[in-house]
Amino acid sequence: MAVRDEDSCRQWLRLVGCSLDRATLGGALANAESPEELLEAGDEELAARFHFSPRHIQQFRRQPPPALLDKQMGTMEKQGIDLVAVSDRAFPRNLFRVRVPPPAIFMRGKIEDADALAVGIVGPRIATTYGLTVTKAFARDFAPTMTVVSGAALGIDSAAHGAVMDAGGRTIAVLGCGLDVNYPAGNERLRERIAAEGGALVTTYPPGTQPLRGNFPARNEILAGLSLAVVVVEASATSGALVTARAAGEEGRPVYAVPGDVTRKNSVGSNGLLRDGAIACMSAGDVLADLEAMLIGELEGLRDRRRGGIQDPAGRGPEAPATTSNTPQENLLLAAIQHSAVTHDDLMAQFVPSRLSVGDLSTALLMLEMKGMIEQLPGRLYSPKL
Repeated sequence: MAVRDEDSCRQWLRLVGCSLDRATLGGALANAESPEELLEAGDEELAARFHFSPRHIQQFRRQPPPALLDKQMGTMEKQGIDLVAVSDRAFPRNLFRVRVPPPAIFMRGKIEDADALAVGIVGPRIATTYGLTVTKAFARDFAPTMTVVSGAALGIDSAAHGAVMDAGGRTIAVLGCGLDVNYPAGNERLRERIAAEGGALVTTYPPGTQPLRGNFPARNEILAGLSLAVVVVEASATSGALVTARAAGEEGRPVYAVPGDVTRKNSVGSNGLLRDGAIACMSAGDVLADLEAMLIGELEGLRDRRRGGIQDPAGRGPEAPATTSNTPQENLLLAAIQHSAVTHDDLMAQFVPSRLSVGDLSTALLMLEMKGMIEQLPGRLYSPKL
């Protein structure tokens, strides 16, 4: 769970607020028994045990003054902001798996274990009607299966967050400033809705941090890190969405791009991604189909942890057992598959869009496979499990 002890919270705020880069601080924390031990280490110990250079030591000693820490802690208590350390159970599993996880995140709302099944949707603040329409359609189809991660900005981000919540799904917004800062102005209602409806607002920046231009590349890296894949709906040649795509690629996460009008500036960057090897994406179903094997593995991992079968990557213990029952969508597909094998194309023709969306179909197939009721054979042929 999040850091609750006042002294521990203050220690983490000191660490997060120092001037060290994420990799150096993360390496030091990995070799320390506790944040307190690192904070109390003298210069000689920092150099010998934690391999700090003289410059690192100077940066480490540059920590927030006590008055600022008091103010930050007061803001966190007043606004319900949690500090979640990388060692905490509540720390997002996908983010734990990146090459250099942040030492801690600040969060309003809640991140659930199932949010490991997440896809990022990104694009420009000034979006075209085409881009907004595509974003809403994708978000609605992802809603039954995937948590949608975006940046709470105007334009594509807001459309993605709003559409997935309208469809009853979950969403996570990653900010490039403190959670108490009203940015972007005019999006307060959306941010409050995300936190109120069970989603989460996340940042690596402590309360009071302003939305400086230099914050957003790091914010985009966190957005990519929370996602199993990233979909770029639109992007100009200089769009921040390209930074997110690059970060996803560096972490080995698939990058998708929606083909756009070659005469529009908003398509220059996204079409460039396609030219450079991103996967063309015409629907949410394209992403879900490609991620199917990964999703099944994630779902089985979630199931095993709930049954007490394994520990998660951070060594955190299992959750309480969960009970499952078939949804109406699952029963519909089970009836079609129970006697003989059926191809994916046949299921699409039979049920989409008359009775199921693409997202509903993919979700139901994934869940039936996870429950051992059907199996997928070569050629995307679905057969009853004997």
